[in-house]
Amino acid sequence: MDVRHYRRPRGMTLVELVVVLAIIIVVAAVAFPTFGRLGMFSGDEIGTSSRELYTMLRAARMYAASNRANTALVYTLKNVGTASAPVVVIDGMALARQLNRDDFKVLQGVFTTLTEDDREDSFAVVKEQLGEFQTMSGDTCLVEDNFVTLADEDEDDVDERLKRAGIQRISLYDYGDDGVPYEVEPRRVPPSSLLPDELNDKFPAHVFLPSGIVKTYAQTKPRVQLSVGYLPEVRPNTGDAADEPSATAAIVELYTATGRTKIVS
Repeated sequence: MDVRHYRRPRGMTLVELVVVLAIIIVVAAVAFPTFGRLGMFSGDEIGTSSRELYTMLRAARMYAASNRANTALVYTLKNVGTASAPVVVIDGMALARQLNRDDFKVLQGVFTTLTEDDREDSFAVVKEQLGEFQTMSGDTCLVEDNFVTLADEDEDDVDERLKRAGIQRISLYDYGDDGVPYEVEPRRVPPSSLLPDELNDKFPAHVFLPSGIVKTYAQTKPRVQLSVGYLPEVRPNTGDAADEPSATAAIVELYTATGRTKIVS
């Protein structure tokens, strides 16, 4: 009679188990902070919005260099105040390219008052997905110096604030199904109801040149800090006054001399 002996599979020893657990703990200690910075855990609306802004700024710079055309990261506006005391914030974005000479001639056939000087500030939304306006995640927006607060400011003060941040004012155009260009009005781009007249005719934008640098003014800072935080009406209660910026914010830095950007917090 042939009797076969089967060896029972050997389990892990206590020492092997301890070693495996130690490896898991080390990997987790390294990985979890990284995942946190990347916003891979739910509920990180500010982190998600700051990465979206960072990605769009990089995309605008790359598009400008690849297509040899001035490229704008166009911002949408929202009035979180009232009609009598407006507080306008930036809470959305899309990519647009400057019109070339041929496209601008077509535009002049529709808008006969345009002159060659207007071409510098005339842009069309790009046809790729990045040309679609994207609202920032959750209840977030650009805060602090990036607020366009009109309650106690006239238009000159607003211009000065935007120039320090390197933000241009551009006219935006798109094409209908019939191929005829039309102007995109800031008031018609959600969520921009109740926009003051001072901000109704132009879009704010960061414009990248084909060399990769940012188009600036004399007042523009060499390092622009874009703070992403909660909308004023939904900020967590931190004990600050209602008109104070939230202490919870992420900073995206834009270096105007090189066009490079990074998330610093």
